[in-house]
Amino acid sequence: MQKVKKFLLKPIFYGIFSFLLFSTAIATHGQESSTLRIDTISPSFGPIGTVVTLKGSGFTDPKILAPAQSVTIKFGPGYINKVLSTIGDTLQFVVPDILELCSAYETNPCVLAFLPTTPGKYAVSIINTSGTSNSVTFEVTDGTVPVLTPVPTPT
Repeated sequence: MQKVKKFLLKPIFYGIFSFLLFSTAIATHGQESSTLRIDTISPSFGPIGTVVTLKGSGFTDPKILAPAQSVTIKFGPGYINKVLSTIGDTLQFVVPDILELCSAYETNPCVLAFLPTTPGKYAVSIINTSGTSNSVTFEVTDGTVPVLTPVPTPT
């Protein structure tokens, strides 16, 4: 009888544990997290293709043992999904020409649609399993990122 109880209780325990863990991740999405914070954005303006660096805290979950964790950047009305953060306090992303309309953390059905990135000011925040960070502003400007070409040295 005890073996039967153990056999039945184990799946129930793991089921409840998984439900609570999943519910916490969903419940915190959309709420500003005090541990997930952006302190600086650099640069704060530039054209599509600009590499942007965010510095702050809580970008990754210290309980997850992985060399890199994926987060989502909320960029104005759209999202930049699957941005890797290898350290919990710094991450980089490239200003895209097209934004996704759905977050990777979205639990409701989402139509796969995209939105072009146009010049203007965008609120930038980070979304991960802890919730949503505060936002900082990035201004997309006209133009393109200059491509550096090596200058041949005279021989």
